[in-house]
Amino acid sequence: MELEGASAGIERWRFKHLLYNEAGKLSAEIKVYGAWIDLVKRKLTAPPQRFVTMFDGLSKSENFQEILLKSEK
Repeated sequence: MELEGASAGIERWRFKHLLYNEAGKLSAEIKVYGAWIDLVKRKLTAPPQRFVTMFDGLSKSENFQEILLKSEK
């Protein structure tokens, strides 16, 4: 698993999973896109600081790109 993209505050993110068979041949590539949501307000939001710290420590893919939010464009 590698972090393939994230917004500056980790509000939005994208992971890439590579699955290999017993022979070491790539069998599948799975991309997971996500965002943090406030379940009370029912709106997208920033994650708690402890998750921002965890994301900072993840390995990033060689084609990692920052995800720009509409307010940052």
